[in-house]
Amino acid sequence: MLLATHHGSRGMMKFGFKIRTRSGVNYSTKTTPVITQVSGPVSRVVVVPGQRVRQGEPMLYVASPDYSQLRTNYLKARDGAALAEKAYARAKDLYEHKAIAEQTLEQAESAEVQASGDLAATQAALRVLGITDPEALMTATLREIQAASSISSLLSSE
Repeated sequence: MLLATHHGSRGMMKFGFKIRTRSGVNYSTKTTPVITQVSGPVSRVVVVPGQRVRQGEPMLYVASPDYSQLRTNYLKARDGAALAEKAYARAKDLYEHKAIAEQTLEQAESAEVQASGDLAATQAALRVLGITDPEALMTATLREIQAASSISSLLSSE
């Protein structure tokens, strides 16, 4: 599955990365169910019934609120982890200088552990979509948050 963003009449814009996931297409003359790892309505079909496709060639685009939510969750978790790390470092310094109670240090440590766990969970969710470098998401603008992913052919190359 390839991921591109959709922003109004300006058309499709590709990121510097691709999302490839497993998807299946069972062709029938009446209906063709498509199952992917992201949800959303089909926004554009780029092939016609009977058309030959090559492996990796886009077949259709799906408007994916899942991707948008994962991107938002990652950004929040990344910033939360950075803030918790700074707060814990500050609390350690203050505790060493006897300026705060041990309980305050423990609270800052707990907040850092939780924030790191949230970040790891969002990174794992992005890896499921094939995004191994979440920082590549930072190149996307706020208008590009609504993503459309294309279902690519899983057939062997012809």
